[in-house]
Amino acid sequence: MNKRLFTLFLALSMALSVSAADQQLELAVPFTDNMILQRESKVPVWGFDAPGIQITVKFAGQTKTAVADKNGDWMVKLDPLKVSREERGLEVKN
Repeated sequence: MNKRLFTLFLALSMALSVSAADQQLELAVPFTDNMILQRESKVPVWGFDAPGIQITVKFAGQTKTAVADKNGDWMVKLDPLKVSREERGLEVKN
């Protein structure tokens, strides 16, 4: 019985470690093309990546960094933005 339990535990451990290693940088659902951000308040940007990975977010002259937690979740908060009609790109890298 102990041998079966150990084998099951080993198989589950390997499966979980492979799935965590395969996780890639991903932005949360609200972040899409042509989105509009709230002005004059902090803007949260969040997503998912492998645990321990450093994420860099660049937008409107700001650069913010975060590290994905043990679940792979990360978040940065951009400083309040002024009104602008120009298109800007959001760059997120790991």
